[in-house]
Amino acid sequence: MRCRNARLRDKISEVVERHPELRDVIEGIALRQDLHVQAGAPFLERVHGKPQERARAIIERRPDLEHLFDD
Repeated sequence: MRCRNARLRDKISEVVERHPELRDVIEGIALRQDLHVQAGAPFLERVHGKPQERARAIIERRPDLEHLFDD
């Protein structure tokens, strides 16, 4: 799971570098995730869900980039 999250975080960083207009979306989600604590959710679920939520936000905003997250 760590490797998957690391790859996903790397892909998100690459996408944001190529498409800086998405930075605000990702930073907004990251800020909200840091402020929101899921009570009762297992640690691994919380950690794994964060990069996935950011990737989904990118895809929602730019569906043409979905192929970058095909894993």
